[in-house]
Amino acid sequence: MIKKINLAILLLIISVSLPAYAGTFSDKVGDFTFPAIGIAAALPALEGSKGFPEAARRYDGVLVALSVTGLLKECVHEWRPDRSDDKSFPSAHTAAAFAVAETLSEEHPKDKWLYYGLAALIGWSRVESDKHYWRDVAAGAAIGYTSGKWSIESSDGILIGKVFRW
Repeated sequence: MIKKINLAILLLIISVSLPAYAGTFSDKVGDFTFPAIGIAAALPALEGSKGFPEAARRYDGVLVALSVTGLLKECVHEWRPDRSDDKSFPSAHTAAAFAVAETLSEEHPKDKWLYYGLAALIGWSRVESDKHYWRDVAAGAAIGYTSGKWSIESSDGILIGKVFRW
């Protein structure tokens, strides 16, 4: 299982770094964030019913992180560095990445450096592509880590497990 996750993530990294794609490396990392998170969170469920609770906990962490960041974006109204809109604080990409990194590292502690490294790469890409400030990324990382930790420590998950019993 862990080999599949690592392979899927590495293939996505390779695909965004090919020169055939337009944009900078940091833009490409930002573009692949949510597909990579979706793949990483879904893989246990694809292995059968025994993997569904793990996938649900991963999605719980991501859903909570995205909900919190969405609420804060609506309340804070901080302009992005590129001035494209006033929804900079906090970084939702980083929050989602750290939520998945925390759940994966709890399940596979030997590979946590890989998951947190990729989450940090996503945070870096948001600053480098002029979409966020470092404070946005730091807040997103804290929200994501906390959401992921909460979802893993909850026996039924936070949201999904309360609706679907396994």
